[in-house]
Amino acid sequence: MTKARVATLLVLLLLLPAIPAAARSVHSTAVVDLLPQGVFDEPSDWSLDDSVSFSTAPAQHTQAMVADDHLTFMHERPENLVAQTVWASSTPTDSNASLGAPDGAYTWSTGPDIDVDGFDVSGLTSFAVRDVTLLLAIEVPGALFQDKVRVSHETGGIFDLVKTWSNTGSGIDYMDGQPYRIGLDDAPNWTWSELADLTVRLDYVSEGTTDDSELRVDAVGLEIVVLTPWYGGEQATATATTSNVGIPVIHLDLDEGQTDGVSLAPCGLQPSAEGTLGQWTSATVERPPEQRLGRLAYAFDGATTNLSFEVREMDGDGTPGVWTSHDTNGLLPNVDALQIRVSMNEGCMSRLTVDVNDPTLTLIGRIHGDVAGLLESSSRWAAYVNGVVVANEPVTTLGTFRFDLPVGHALAEDNSAVEVRLGTVFTWDANGSSSSTAVEFSSVSLSGGFSVEYDEDPVCQNVGNQFLTEDAGGIVLPLITRCTDDRTAADALAVSFTNDAPDVVNVDLTEGQIRVSLVPEASGNAGIVTSVMDAAGNTWTESWTVQVATVDDAPVVDEFPGIVPVEHEVETTVAISVSDGDSSDLQASTNRSWATVDLTAGVVRLTAPTPGFVSVGVTVCDATSCTDRTLDVEGSVRA
Repeated sequence: MTKARVATLLVLLLLLPAIPAAARSVHSTAVVDLLPQGVFDEPSDWSLDDSVSFSTAPAQHTQAMVADDHLTFMHERPENLVAQTVWASSTPTDSNASLGAPDGAYTWSTGPDIDVDGFDVSGLTSFAVRDVTLLLAIEVPGALFQDKVRVSHETGGIFDLVKTWSNTGSGIDYMDGQPYRIGLDDAPNWTWSELADLTVRLDYVSEGTTDDSELRVDAVGLEIVVLTPWYGGEQATATATTSNVGIPVIHLDLDEGQTDGVSLAPCGLQPSAEGTLGQWTSATVERPPEQRLGRLAYAFDGATTNLSFEVREMDGDGTPGVWTSHDTNGLLPNVDALQIRVSMNEGCMSRLTVDVNDPTLTLIGRIHGDVAGLLESSSRWAAYVNGVVVANEPVTTLGTFRFDLPVGHALAEDNSAVEVRLGTVFTWDANGSSSSTAVEFSSVSLSGGFSVEYDEDPVCQNVGNQFLTEDAGGIVLPLITRCTDDRTAADALAVSFTNDAPDVVNVDLTEGQIRVSLVPEASGNAGIVTSVMDAAGNTWTESWTVQVATVDDAPVVDEFPGIVPVEHEVETTVAISVSDGDSSDLQASTNRSWATVDLTAGVVRLTAPTPGFVSVGVTVCDATSCTDRTLDVEGSVRA
């Protein structure tokens, strides 16, 4: 047997707790739609609102709607019509009580005509006529049975009959309330000169010898509806939010990295001394699996005149490349890993981000209709991402449009949600004509989203260090039943061992258990590494130690042959076989003074003093134990 000669330090190291390895792998990657609402197939996905500009009052002419797989901002202004009333101001029949607005005074007649004219339209001639209504504040106190009341108007020397009352059955009274209204035909073709020259005749036609009643005229007017200029503003918005989504933006930790002349303040990174150029170098920024780094964005308070950025590639072994200047309007280099260096001499940087996959908001749609009367400078449509405006375009540009807008800087405003808001503002200063304008979005998409599904390492319960004794039995330790993996079944996990002392122990796997068997007559320390690997090659490892304690065995002394004949008083040697794998320092003795043991020569020397049969006890000892044997001799006298 051999004693272990393992240094104490090595033993201590091997007894340290095992550290499982962590090296998960990518199982799959997928594209994530950050704005599934952008196909407009579900109206409830969008929150719609409209209002008068600079007010909370609802809009009257503007609305947002989701229908037919489109988002439409519809602005429809009707004609802006205003009714103005002018009253007759002169009379060729001296019917003066019938002039002006109704006042209770009237001209009466049972036969003679009552003619009025002088409708002053001078203040309206700049507007277009849309409707003309004749207003009559009149009364016929008694019923008309035979007589009639006729109303006509004259222009260009021709009277047109517009109303006749007869056989009324009762009186007529339009003086004590609203005047009687008669719409004049073909109103839009009336000219202002025709209206100014218009004469209205009211005629009581008496039939028979007695009058049924009389005609009383208080006032005659024209209600003229005109198209008038107007101005105003309305707005509408549509908002969609995607929650609990991975934002494709890497927020750089300003606490990490290297600083030279800059320091971290409550506001963020700022020069250690105002006006003195300082630099901050980021930790390594790695692209997520199967993605690419996009654009650099930052939040900065202060003048950016002397704010600059540089980037350098980092090789797989951590070797840095050469610094090159970087324009934040462009994409970062398409590399696996890089560092960013910021130089500044004033201001404070509160945030620095790198987006992934260059997230882009794509807006597809068209503007159609009539944009006459809309003010280009203040009639706009806009797009916002997380409250940051990313597009602001005129509504007055008719036709189709497509915009591809980088929005990584806007996504950085939120860590778990994406809010997209589309809105329009319609501001008009128009002549009053009707108008219909539509801003229509057929598709709104937001790219850049992704997900990474990892295949995690197997996880097993540690076996721990084991302590055994030489010459004793081995040990069986459970393993597979104490392992789990996210994708591979436990019984499909592959197990391997590394054993740095196969001369001390043997280690193998049997029926999912670790079997440790001892090498006979061996002791010492064996360093074992257990590796458990799943189907994807992800590995859990444990380093553990088997310590086999040494047992100091007694010397091994072979049995002597039967009876050894010797001659009286003649030295005889008998061979003795002694071995001790644990010790070379052996002592041997006998219980007879005339017998000695020479271990070096491997013999027992005998000189029998008397003839006859004698048993000689032989004892061989190491430092801890002894082995006894009996040598039987028979002495004889030489003849």
